[in-house]
Amino acid sequence: MTHIFTIHSPITLLAALGIINYECIPTEQVVFICGGQFNPKMSPEFKGKILHSYDRLEAQFSFVKRILNFDYSSSVAHYIRQISDGELFTAYIDLMSVFNRYLVMHPQCQQFHIIEEGIVNYADYDDFMLWTADLRQFDWQWNGFGPVKQKLNACFRLWRGRSLRLLAMPIHPNLYTLHRGVKAYCFSDVAFRYTQNEQKKILSWEGLTPYIKSSTTPYADGDWFWIGDTLCKSYGVRMEHFEKALQHLLERLNPEKTARTIYLKFRGGEPKAEQALTLHYLKAYGFQVVTIPPTEIMEMVFLQYKNLQVCGIASSLLIYAHLMGHQTHSLYAYLPDEYNISLAKSYPTIAKKVGFLL
Repeated sequence: MTHIFTIHSPITLLAALGIINYECIPTEQVVFICGGQFNPKMSPEFKGKILHSYDRLEAQFSFVKRILNFDYSSSVAHYIRQISDGELFTAYIDLMSVFNRYLVMHPQCQQFHIIEEGIVNYADYDDFMLWTADLRQFDWQWNGFGPVKQKLNACFRLWRGRSLRLLAMPIHPNLYTLHRGVKAYCFSDVAFRYTQNEQKKILSWEGLTPYIKSSTTPYADGDWFWIGDTLCKSYGVRMEHFEKALQHLLERLNPEKTARTIYLKFRGGEPKAEQALTLHYLKAYGFQVVTIPPTEIMEMVFLQYKNLQVCGIASSLLIYAHLMGHQTHSLYAYLPDEYNISLAKSYPTIAKKVGFLL
């Protein structure tokens, strides 16, 4: 039996490894399909296959090869047969992406399950935007004459073999726990909020590090970290409000401005003004800032050390730091309630624990 995992991030990798331990799956039977630019660096303990996703491979096709593989449905079906060696398989999916829809409906797929993907698994999912997050480029309604570009895009998808029925399936993974036999693998019992408890399989953080190459940066137990994200950019938070919230948080954390080292990692995409304010006030409150290399996988750092102090705004890394037993601090609670940010409302069972709410 082959076990196929679709992963695209450190947390999906850790969830996949947690399932391997939980279900006692020999890694020789495992296939990781890596989406986006995610390239996990595994230790020799891991004996499975690590492959690029079909969409990632397709992006590198020559013009001629793109024409020959224009029928997306047939090309994906062939790719799935190749990676499974023609055997029956079980699929473990992060999101119900278009590729994953083909994967779970493939004739060789015996069963599929959902793995923890990130902060979305802690959200309420009574939100049509979350159900259709992969179709953000399309308006909800069209009039008879437009928009032409969106209509051409929709027709192009159909010409490539993606049927209306397949495209109508929502991307939100939590919804598929209603499917018979589907298990929801997660690191906390507050993930997958409306899923039956018997379907949830709570994974352990223990035993994951032997499969992955460890961080070479010398941190220590009790260290401080600042984790950036793009919430302020996404919701148009004005910099004066960000600045005031940042001051409130740092005044609470280090009122005496005691000299401390803090390791900082911006996500990338934060406004330059936000980055500059973050650096300025961290230094003003006594922190010596050390920049973390962009290649560092923070989830692995959090697994290797204890009693860390992890600060930020609303990154999912704050949730996972909390679940791994570290202290988390967020300035989200100090932002004014005028931006219609649904974070705390959408994640009520985890928000207060992590610090999104005071």
